[in-house]
Amino acid sequence: MPVALVQKVGQRQRLAITARMRETLRILRLSHTDLEAFVAAQVDDNPFLEWPDTPHVAEWRAMASGDADRMARIPAHAPTVRERLLRDLALSLEDATDRRVGAMLVDGLDDSGRLGVDVSVLARRAGVAPARVEAVRQRMMRLDPVGVGARSLAECLEVQLRERGRYDPAMEALLANLPLLARRDMARLRAACGVDADDLADMIDELRRLNPRPGEDDSAPPLSARLPDLVVMRLTGGGWHVMAGDEGRTAASLNTTLLDRCRVQPAREGEDAQARMAEWISNARWLTHTLQRRKRSLLLVGQHIMFRQEAFLEQGPQGLRPLSMKRIAQDVRLHESTVSRLVANKHIVTPCGLYPLKFFFTAALGAEDGTTRAAAAARAHVSRLVQNETAGSVLSDAGIVAALGQCGFSVSRRTIVKYRRMLGIPSSFQRRRDYGMNRGR
Repeated sequence: MPVALVQKVGQRQRLAITARMRETLRILRLSHTDLEAFVAAQVDDNPFLEWPDTPHVAEWRAMASGDADRMARIPAHAPTVRERLLRDLALSLEDATDRRVGAMLVDGLDDSGRLGVDVSVLARRAGVAPARVEAVRQRMMRLDPVGVGARSLAECLEVQLRERGRYDPAMEALLANLPLLARRDMARLRAACGVDADDLADMIDELRRLNPRPGEDDSAPPLSARLPDLVVMRLTGGGWHVMAGDEGRTAASLNTTLLDRCRVQPAREGEDAQARMAEWISNARWLTHTLQRRKRSLLLVGQHIMFRQEAFLEQGPQGLRPLSMKRIAQDVRLHESTVSRLVANKHIVTPCGLYPLKFFFTAALGAEDGTTRAAAAARAHVSRLVQNETAGSVLSDAGIVAALGQCGFSVSRRTIVKYRRMLGIPSSFQRRRDYGMNRGR
């Protein structure tokens, strides 16, 4: 064969391999939802693919909708307002009961983002005190988007003004008289707020810059229960076991009955039909092999992540250890980019709730004893410290630094400010003022 022809054939082979490898890598990265849609389309188009009989998975479904809360209802597409709230609540609330209350609050939101269910009703459903539900609601209103979960338009605007440091007695009076604003009764508004016309105009402009319907961009239907990609359970004799979640409609298999029939009775059609059949069989074999490889690799990665984060399973987020994808890649003998694709958009149900696999990869912080601690564990400690505050024991950022030092963390005040903002925690000044306002009600 001429050299030029050999090179040309070699180029075609490399391009074909590259295209299939690219598709394989894309499948590794797909979320459960996207993979299900992809596989369904392949089964519809390829007669040599079929859905196998899958085992009964009611136990996983019960787990995903039980103690793990409905935090397990996080689809793997661009997150909506409700999905972001579930994720942020899962990260900022340490207690499993509080996370369950948070999920109930999210389910109780109307299209505008306001709470359409009375707090006392939710408290009875959750079997907790109304004050506990209210505490979680107050936390939720300060997450992104600020104001979601408010019981009224006035409260929604109030929370946003507080977060901006713009809530004062004049604004309080304006929010208390929104019907006058709707009727454009400026004279009575000026008298109620104790301001002149220019100040009132500025206050109204300030209100117009707020979002009266923080949940409106959430156009997705209510979240439906779905199974996680992985499940970790405690073994009876001690230790932990990681298993694959429900494969659902992602476990396509080869239609061996049709394949055997074609072998016994070869097609009598022309070359085009035979080529098409050969392509179907090749694609079916490739897809089933790729899906099996994806499942095995994801399970292996999940097992090693949980092995490295066993303290998390015992202690919750405060037990997280520093972990990098490079470390897991070395453990499982895969390329780091492959590990990154495998953990993307994947979730695991744990005794502490449902978490994205990427949650367990966290940077290292210095510790007082010279060792390293996980940044996510430090954030969990910050959340716990603020949750345990009272009106007379609000911690400043410097106080949080000192408290974390007693827990073995070495962090700066600037880092604490960053963590507070990530967790939706207002400043100590704002928290003290909120306690004062609550006492005055």
